[in-house]
Amino acid sequence: MKVHVLRRQPDQVATWLRDAGFMAEAQKLLVPDENRPQAVLFARRRS
Repeated sequence: MKVHVLRRQPDQVATWLRDAGFMAEAQKLLVPDENRPQAVLFARRRS
């Protein structure tokens, strides 16, 4: 299995989701002190 991964800044992804009509429900930074923080972001489409 091949997996292609693009790392993005969590705040930038949240902005893209908002601009696309989604609402961020929760965001958890996993490793906040690194140059490239990792996060889990839950979002849903606005109704």
